[in-house]
Amino acid sequence: MSNQRQASPALPATAAIREFVRDALGCTCPDEVFDKVEQTRCSAPNAVTPFSLKLVVGRRLLIYVLQSDDPKLLEDMLSAMLAKGVKERDRMGLNRFRAVLVTGDIERLRGYVAHVPRALAAGDDRVHVHVVAADSLAEVLGGTRATSPG
Repeated sequence: MSNQRQASPALPATAAIREFVRDALGCTCPDEVFDKVEQTRCSAPNAVTPFSLKLVVGRRLLIYVLQSDDPKLLEDMLSAMLAKGVKERDRMGLNRFRAVLVTGDIERLRGYVAHVPRALAAGDDRVHVHVVAADSLAEVLGGTRATSPG
């Protein structure tokens, strides 16, 4: 597994991340929150590292992004994403955690997510699950995509 960590106000994708957080996720974070954005990328997401991309925005918001063309893989990884994300959010003292599933099969995942997250998040109102189209995040993701094991 190769993880690469970048942190900075000079992060090349900061504008794209701001747009993603505000437009795709509906977050109303003030501009100064984006002065510090930390990124961790994982080329082989698994139960221990259940994300393709992790963002920590302004020491307030934790985002795990998992991208795959395999909706079953995303469904299978969602519980690990939520469990690990909630623990990390609490450990770091952050305000919110957002799990983002990125796929080409949006309708299938939206139907799945509509029934599952509250049970998995145990009613935690500081957890949000989003399903977004892969093409809408190309600049933020920069080619991070999970594949089915096998």
